[in-house]
Amino acid sequence: MHLAALGGVAWLDAPLAVRAAGAALLVLHAVVRRPRRPPVLCRHTDGRWSVAGQTPGGLRLDPATVFGRRWARLVFRVEGAHRRARLAVLLLRDQVPAEAWRALQAELRRSSAARPERPPDFS
Repeated sequence: MHLAALGGVAWLDAPLAVRAAGAALLVLHAVVRRPRRPPVLCRHTDGRWSVAGQTPGGLRLDPATVFGRRWARLVFRVEGAHRRARLAVLLLRDQVPAEAWRALQAELRRSSAARPERPPDFS
């Protein structure tokens, strides 16, 4: 996104000093406001999931989980919570190694075959 904005600044019809100041502010913004690294998801052999740094391993996939060929919106229920706590994670295919993506897709197909058909939720 910052690169696209830099390209726009380069094409501005403004003095060189204004374009240089705009470029410097964009570079500064890119360094200071760098997005956090995505959390590491771990699937355990007993079917539970955990998110590094957030849960000790007490997450189960919720039926609200939806997926497509290139994306998956995983919704987890927090086990042991007194209220219905949920955690949603959006994954895109290019964020996950190919073998892990195939395994995830296979598991999501198996789990969705066991529940009644629902229209996809694209939110």
